[in-house]
Amino acid sequence: MTDNAQSIEIAEIIFTLQILIEHQQELLAEGKAQGQTNDGHVEQLSAMIRQLTGLLKTYQDKDQ
Repeated sequence: MTDNAQSIEIAEIIFTLQILIEHQQELLAEGKAQGQTNDGHVEQLSAMIRQLTGLLKTYQDKDQ
């Protein structure tokens, strides 16, 4: 994999992670406003964020 391709993949992972974090924060804020949260949905998002964070760490480790 070229350095440029790897940089693009890392940028895509970071962007996706940022979107997921923002979405999770919005869901939590909406749930608090309504006095309830959708625990299953929040847990799914948390799992995806953990997975993407792991992928990002893997790419960063390969880059070093």
